[in-house]
Amino acid sequence: MINNTHIDAIVPTKLVARFQGRKDLTQIVLATALPNKLFTYVLATWEGSANDLIVLKAALSLLHPRGLRLYDNLSKNNHI
Repeated sequence: MINNTHIDAIVPTKLVARFQGRKDLTQIVLATALPNKLFTYVLATWEGSANDLIVLKAALSLLHPRGLRLYDNLSKNNHI
């Protein structure tokens, strides 16, 4: 499961426009979890006005271990 969620952000005045979400100043957090609710990846720091697809592409483009890796077939033998 991959999910983007917005959390409140406190930023310097010069960055307010970038972090302005639909309602408040927010930061996007991208998180992935297995069905047993074990988090396997978290990426924070994106401003609330960022597009979800841009955040996902950025996570996929980072080199491992910081980047998000996707598996076609997740089994007990695969470790993330």
